[in-house]
Amino acid sequence: MNVKRDITLLTSFLVLFAIVAPATPAQEDTVDRVKFPDPVGDLFDRYGNPAKGEPYLDIVETELSSSNGCYLAKIKVGGPLPAKTSDPSIFIEWDVLIDSDCNSGTGWNWPLICNDIGPDYLLRLGLIDSQYRGLSLNLKTQTWRSVGYEIDGDTIILRFLPETIATNFNYTVAVRKYGEGGAPQALLVADKAPNKGHYISPDHQTQQEDLDEVARRLNSPALVVSYLEDNFIDIRKPSRYPSVSEVFSNMSGDCDEYAILATYILEKNGYEAYILEVGFNKWWEECNCWLMHDVCVYKENGSYYCIDSILHKSGSNPTGPFNSIEEICSQLPSRCGATDWTQYQLFDTDWNSIKMETKGTSALKS
Repeated sequence: MNVKRDITLLTSFLVLFAIVAPATPAQEDTVDRVKFPDPVGDLFDRYGNPAKGEPYLDIVETELSSSNGCYLAKIKVGGPLPAKTSDPSIFIEWDVLIDSDCNSGTGWNWPLICNDIGPDYLLRLGLIDSQYRGLSLNLKTQTWRSVGYEIDGDTIILRFLPETIATNFNYTVAVRKYGEGGAPQALLVADKAPNKGHYISPDHQTQQEDLDEVARRLNSPALVVSYLEDNFIDIRKPSRYPSVSEVFSNMSGDCDEYAILATYILEKNGYEAYILEVGFNKWWEECNCWLMHDVCVYKENGSYYCIDSILHKSGSNPTGPFNSIEEICSQLPSRCGATDWTQYQLFDTDWNSIKMETKGTSALKS
């Protein structure tokens, strides 16, 4: 990130912000419309760590469509946009970042926000105090111009002509909240979509690494843990038995998402691996009312090992060796505010139950 350049760009933007008139609202007769959902609660700070923020900072859906020769980029967030910022030093922007030459080696380089693309253009709806303005920035020439926008409750619509940018391009979407009047080093909280990779126009497909190709490269537990440490965003959310493809696409979640991805990759490399769901006699009240926790367990050289989301980025994964699943269960309560485990269940990565045990009594499920 080039802070000096960004300060120059921000200064130019603030000048334009004061003089650009409100833009024309977007039209509704759209065609070629495709929507993509984005996980709720996946905000992060300037270091990429999970963070909390207002609902209008949380992207929940994106859409790119065309209408009468124009592109309409829609960003739906978790709540209505505010009439003004909480204090005058706050600057908020809702962005579409466009890689017009589909070359990640040119343009802006900021993986935290842009993932794997090199944006050449930025479309922005910005809010300073109570003033909204829609602008586009040519990052090559560092020139700003007005862009049409519309605000409809929790949805932002940005409008642009293909000839001003490109007809085929890669893009990502972002929301950013800054302190200190928008100083580049003062990023407070952000969200982006997709969380990994990028979208492609006009095909509207998410470009991501192939899951099985990633699994092929991660052929040891140590590599799996390293990959999760570098790529997975740990966000607490209700358990819901997600699919491995969904988790790989979003690369975020809590214990069940963490466990299914680790288990799948290890299985692909020939390990005997399971998702282990453990019940406890109590839990931290503020974290989980279901008294359950999911981990990945696998066997290597006759012993069991455990990969646990609670230990994410602690340098402690995997733990082991253990002689049995029960021994793993006995290690988990202290991490979860409990004193004992009450039952466990083993699942495969399709969430089929393999084995259930209530302390002292085991049963195989058909």
